[in-house]
Amino acid sequence: MSKVIAIVGPTASGKSSLSILAAKRLGGEIISADSMQVYQGMDIGTAKITEAEMEGIEHHLIDIQPLNEAWNVKLFQQMCRQKIEEIQARHHVPILCGGTGLYVKAALYDYAFEEEDPKEAKIMAEVSQWSNEQLFAYLQQEDPQALEKIHPNNRQRLLRAVVMAKSGKRKSDREANQKHEPIYDVYMIGLKDDRQIEIERIDQRVDQMFEQGLAE
Repeated sequence: MSKVIAIVGPTASGKSSLSILAAKRLGGEIISADSMQVYQGMDIGTAKITEAEMEGIEHHLIDIQPLNEAWNVKLFQQMCRQKIEEIQARHHVPILCGGTGLYVKAALYDYAFEEEDPKEAKIMAEVSQWSNEQLFAYLQQEDPQALEKIHPNNRQRLLRAVVMAKSGKRKSDREANQKHEPIYDVYMIGLKDDRQIEIERIDQRVDQMFEQGLAE
């Protein structure tokens, strides 16, 4: 299988710095697995890496999507896998840096996304009127296994699971049919620092965002 490096970890844990160091030493190119840095214009609030900070290393899937156009994990999966092929064709090492855990898993593992069902839009319009409590209660009856991975306040995931259950394709059934095996030879690096240090770094980053004009 093709080799891919993935560097993951919480905000302000040093993922970008390590990915650049790895790219320099291994002849790599970096693919952002951040669900927000993909948008054009959202530079400050997403702590988007600057051209100077890239240190001459090629970065992909940053600043490519207009704010008024849809972006989701399925699109990311398609584009990320395409970038991996292109980077490997140049005999470079693809390095995923993220970010958003679901995006990393969707790109590197055997995640399959079904084609949109036209009736799902009608179902979504109906259940969007429900409260989180109603969504949760419905799933307790129809797909309790799905709730093991969904927080009661995560409305988007509750909605999606309810829509799937109502359309006859339960979330838990779909996940059970996936092997969750990597489709690449993945070397995963997880960064974790002392929580207090991470909080201080995040505070510093937020202060810097406001200095750069975030409130405007």
